[in-house]
Amino acid sequence: MFCGVCRVRCCVRRKKKSSFILVSFLLFTLLGGYWLLEGGALAEELLSSPWQISADRFTSYMDSEDIIAEGNVILQRQKEPGVKPLEIKADWIKYDRKNGSISARGNLFLRSEDQEITAQEAFIDLEKQTGNLKSTTFFFEEDNLYFSGKEVEKSGELTYHFEDGWITACRVEPGKKFPWSFKSADVRMTVDSYAFLKHTTFRIKDVPVLYTPYLIFPVKTKRESGFLFPELSHSDRDGLGFIAPLFVNLSPSYDATLYPGYLEKKGEFLGLEFRYVNDFESKGTFAVNYLHDTTSDTINDDFRSDGFLRDQHDRYWLRGKADHEISENLQAKLDVDLVSDRDYLQEYRAGMTGFAQNNADFVENFSRGFQEESIPFRESTLQLVSTRDTTILSGELRGVDDNEDTVSPETAVHALPRILWNSHPMLFKTPITLDWGAEYVNYWREEGLGYHRVDLNPRLTTRLPLGSLFEGRMSGVARETLYRVESYSDANQEYWQDPQDKNRTAFEFRTNTAMVLTRDYDFDLKTLDWLNHTFRPNIEYLYVDTEDQSDLPQLDADDLIEEKNLVTYELNNYFKAGSAATENGPSARYLGYFKTSQSYNINEDRPFTDINFDLLLYPLQELYVRYRTRLSVYGERVPQYDFETRYTKKDGNSVAMDYNYLRGSRRDLKFSAKVKVLDEFTIKAETTRSLITDRTVYESIGIQYSPHCWAVEIAFAQDADDTKVMVLFSLSGLGKSFEMGKSGF
Repeated sequence: MFCGVCRVRCCVRRKKKSSFILVSFLLFTLLGGYWLLEGGALAEELLSSPWQISADRFTSYMDSEDIIAEGNVILQRQKEPGVKPLEIKADWIKYDRKNGSISARGNLFLRSEDQEITAQEAFIDLEKQTGNLKSTTFFFEEDNLYFSGKEVEKSGELTYHFEDGWITACRVEPGKKFPWSFKSADVRMTVDSYAFLKHTTFRIKDVPVLYTPYLIFPVKTKRESGFLFPELSHSDRDGLGFIAPLFVNLSPSYDATLYPGYLEKKGEFLGLEFRYVNDFESKGTFAVNYLHDTTSDTINDDFRSDGFLRDQHDRYWLRGKADHEISENLQAKLDVDLVSDRDYLQEYRAGMTGFAQNNADFVENFSRGFQEESIPFRESTLQLVSTRDTTILSGELRGVDDNEDTVSPETAVHALPRILWNSHPMLFKTPITLDWGAEYVNYWREEGLGYHRVDLNPRLTTRLPLGSLFEGRMSGVARETLYRVESYSDANQEYWQDPQDKNRTAFEFRTNTAMVLTRDYDFDLKTLDWLNHTFRPNIEYLYVDTEDQSDLPQLDADDLIEEKNLVTYELNNYFKAGSAATENGPSARYLGYFKTSQSYNINEDRPFTDINFDLLLYPLQELYVRYRTRLSVYGERVPQYDFETRYTKKDGNSVAMDYNYLRGSRRDLKFSAKVKVLDEFTIKAETTRSLITDRTVYESIGIQYSPHCWAVEIAFAQDADDTKVMVLFSLSGLGKSFEMGKSGF
């Protein structure tokens, strides 16, 4: 052994930094650098090298072209223009400086931007990016797919050839059989492209179930255009249905998805979704569904039996939302919601293009969804909001898509535009705040009456100096509203005989006084050391005076000002509990509240309103219970109450029950549950029953078996208009391979 090796080893022990430079220099020269470097050129040349290596021990021989690295070896190629980063880890690596190749073994792991590879041992030509690997597994995170083979030939930087290869989305556990897999006699794979399989069998627990002589798999590390797994459905109203989505990758920030399909009893279907993201504050999603429906509603086949007989054959739903940050203080929001008829969203509530899934997606991505599917007036808005210190200036265009289908000479009312200005500065150095609000709205309609409205609403507010025990506020408003009535057709002149210009003056005075009392109670329980009760009684007086409004146009329900002379009391109770000693230190938990309120109307013959009760409890962190009711003091007992309860655990199990009562019109009981019976078995159920009509409005039940890399679900659903059965079978990494009846859920 050449004594220079001893010097290298000494350097390793005495000065790790110098040994790293020397070893990196040797590696660099072996990978195509120069043997002779002078002075400071050594450091400069090392910094330009794309390769770095570290290990516990290095060995070199005078009569050999090899360098051996042992123990926690890490060989890295840094990212440079035109060069992808690569990291190789192993227990032992030998570098052949003559041929520019490495042999590696022991806990071998290779990572690049495109792939992760584990192997027992490997031989790799670093310059040509070719070689051979043994007992190898590739993992592609984008698709959650594993490719495995005993002997793998690396024929290029991103190309591989397997013999007796395996493909699965299940974790590879030594000595155990895959829950599902594809086994192929010959696999030729190109990363970020496709894998071509010959003589392939689909296996469950290594038992062959299906055979195909030829199969193509996408092996993508980046988004790419292509067909997604289809949606197959069946229902009483639609018959068999098929939708085959096609994803189109337009750019890293833009994409589109086409949804061509067909419904057996309805006709052709086509959907389109377009998405873009410029930055975190600027993004948008727009979508449209079109169904050429060859059927029409009849008296004997009236959807939802609501008396609305649809006769449109061209049915659609156009929706979308966009947020855009124009500047730091100026934001824009666009919401679009147009539908062909009032039945469409209720009839096609589910499925990949249905209302439920779309509404959930928009809530997740934009923190706002759509109006309930049963509302026939669909609103579309464009908003601009500017905020500066204590001032807000906003503008809005609001259009209403009216699907009520009633015979009326007047059309839907639109706000084109609405401009709102609000400012709340302090008055000099006084404790008085001026909340100044001004609004202009043009209520426009194609046929009928509309008007321009200017509303001036200044409010003075101050705190009352009531000492440390009490708190209070007082405010006053002088409100002036100006109107100009417009008739948008000559035929509607007869509906308005009063002067064109109107005004209204209103005054409001409000004051309240509250007291806050709190007390702690000591407990000697396992998980509870103290209970805190906060009692906040509050009394408020509200006086509103306005002129006669019978001669004003009523287009906006919020425009009407109701005269009031009310005294209201509130008894508010809040509860917290905690423990002084836990594993993570002191802890506190909110337990809920109990609120009672009632008003006395001085101007009414029956001055007392109903007594309102609101109880909210969290007896356990996972358990939520709420009860709200009203009690009449004039012998009419309880006109309304709602009971809600939820039990939700971190593992996803949940049980919920709601009961809603409104005297004379509603008594609905709703129950839903999701229970994981075993680690891999989940039961889901939901039912809604109307106790007034004594019938079940909706019910569904499903059983799901979901190991970590595949799942099957069987479900049944029924409502007043349709019955659906669903069977879902999915393989992780491959999407839904078989779906039946999905449109019903």
